[in-house]
Amino acid sequence: MPACSCGGSFEVADLASLEKVDPALFLERVQQLPLGEHNALMRELGYDGAVIKRKCDENRRAPARCKHVGCGAFRPAGKLYCAKHAAEHDPLPF
Repeated sequence: MPACSCGGSFEVADLASLEKVDPALFLERVQQLPLGEHNALMRELGYDGAVIKRKCDENRRAPARCKHVGCGAFRPAGKLYCAKHAAEHDPLPF
């Protein structure tokens, strides 16, 4: 970075400008940003490929859906059908 005649150093006001002036310092600063700010900056600068995507928790699954043909309603855990179709497919109350 250029220095002031008084001996102080210049600071670039925003990271978008810093990218043009000092790419190495830009990369250093970007790596220190929290994930959300990093992604917002990368999108703003047009670097969509540099956006970091979070991986889903492997233990997390999509909620279960009703097995009745044509119904996509959520069903309770451990049941095969939603409340609407449970009576049709499970006639025994126990």
